[in-house]
Amino acid sequence: MRATAFLTLSALLVEFLLGVATNLYVTVPAHQPWTRAHPALLLYAHGAVGLVLLANSVVFQARAIDLGSRHVVRLGAVGVTGTGVASASGALFVSGGGVSDIASLVMSVGFALAVLAYAAVLLGPSRPR
Repeated sequence: MRATAFLTLSALLVEFLLGVATNLYVTVPAHQPWTRAHPALLLYAHGAVGLVLLANSVVFQARAIDLGSRHVVRLGAVGVTGTGVASASGALFVSGGGVSDIASLVMSVGFALAVLAYAAVLLGPSRPR
């Protein structure tokens, strides 16, 4: 699970950097935001990595349940929640034309939760109870 946590943290770092670049360089129009964003490639890459992270967090949680470690299951639940909250907030942010401060804040909080959860798995005890 540590290797998966490390890869997830690496993907979260990539997602963070794509999010910063998207925030700085992409204009999301209020009407048809998914088709008229400029430059769209950054927005699409940010969204694609976010969806992969969401799927990964679900798989991570399923593996944690299979292994039976309550500690990792709890952390995985926090990771899934954080990733899900960030993904949903990102979709709301874009659908609102990129002007929702609260959606941006909630996206950041979800990201932070996910980072903390997977870092705790990576840095936690080697044989959690």
